[in-house]
Amino acid sequence: MREKIARMSDSAPLVLSAEMLAQMGRSIGDEIEITLADGVLTVRPLADEERAAKVQAAVDEVFARRADALRRLG
Repeated sequence: MREKIARMSDSAPLVLSAEMLAQMGRSIGDEIEITLADGVLTVRPLADEERAAKVQAAVDEVFARRADALRRLG
């Protein structure tokens, strides 16, 4: 599939067709992972377990940073 890079402000949004989203098993609003290696952009859906692990890691990091304040609130 050939696409043209468009401009939106200072960004170049990635637009995926409904057909491509369906082939990925994803829909608008779902999370995806985008990686770049050796000039190749890879887009892949996040498995539910991966997404849950990433959310949990973010929550753990916030709680670790704010542990002192959370203890005082408790």
